[in-house]
Amino acid sequence: MNPGSRAEAPAGDVPVPGLTPSPVTPRSETGDLVPPIRERHHDVAARGVRMRVTEWDREDQSNGAGRAVLALPGLLTPRTALRPIARLLAERFRVVAVDLPGFGDSEKPPPSKYPYSLAAFCEGMADLFGALSLPRAHLLGHGFGGTIALHFAAEHPELIDRLCLIAPMGDLAHRPVRQAMLLPVVGGLVFRQLAGRTLYRTVYKSWVNGRVSGPALDEYYESMTSPAARAALLATLRNGMNAQTLIADSRRVRAQSLFIWGANDKVFPIVEGRAISREMPHAGLEVLPLGHAPHEEAPERVAGIVERFFDGRRAGFA
Repeated sequence: MNPGSRAEAPAGDVPVPGLTPSPVTPRSETGDLVPPIRERHHDVAARGVRMRVTEWDREDQSNGAGRAVLALPGLLTPRTALRPIARLLAERFRVVAVDLPGFGDSEKPPPSKYPYSLAAFCEGMADLFGALSLPRAHLLGHGFGGTIALHFAAEHPELIDRLCLIAPMGDLAHRPVRQAMLLPVVGGLVFRQLAGRTLYRTVYKSWVNGRVSGPALDEYYESMTSPAARAALLATLRNGMNAQTLIADSRRVRAQSLFIWGANDKVFPIVEGRAISREMPHAGLEVLPLGHAPHEEAPERVAGIVERFFDGRRAGFA
């Protein structure tokens, strides 16, 4: 497979309103000065859709240009929600966070022109590897991004080194909210009510991360306020995921894999994490006393776990 056959290279640094690079304090074991972490934003065309990516690495690439981590955020957050953990991982890796089509700062085609399905998202990701000159990469995904990463690892094992999933999105087929949104007219009304700013903030703090800051919440919310963004999100939710697909993908993955799950996760309880991890032949499960977004609540702790795993200093199943 040639993943770059339908992709275009990054179009250059793209300014992002409200985002400014914040170099990580240089450090080394010997006390020598270490080049700071740089943050760059690019547009990449994959499968004819413009996708926004942010990269973090050292200015001199001393963290290894060939050691890459491709990171996918959850359903209700843009790629910038991964910034705290990405900056920490960039001490050792080239980290690339992606807004999938329809989300964040990426292009948002109408559902009539883009299916917003697992297959479509993964096709775009395959092109992304070529556009970013990534022969292989580790995959890191949270929530919905974790589900996409799992499916991609099953479909494209030749592109994956190791796979780390933070509370991937489970079976939505029988959740009451999704059932309501499947209704042709009522579904849209239900979604618009759920997508209001006040309710969004309440739900996120109550169910996802109670420690999230107000400015971060505003940034997350603004990324999904346009009509095009809401249409894409609704289409994605309506497509949903089912237990059969998750289990089938889990059994096909052969990469060393690691699940990170919060013991207090209210969105997808730990019982789901234990069940899905047992379906994977090369997977381990790390349970932390946190909620649905451990990488937001305790980025340093989670980054340490992920770094050791991607660095080969622990096996997924240990």
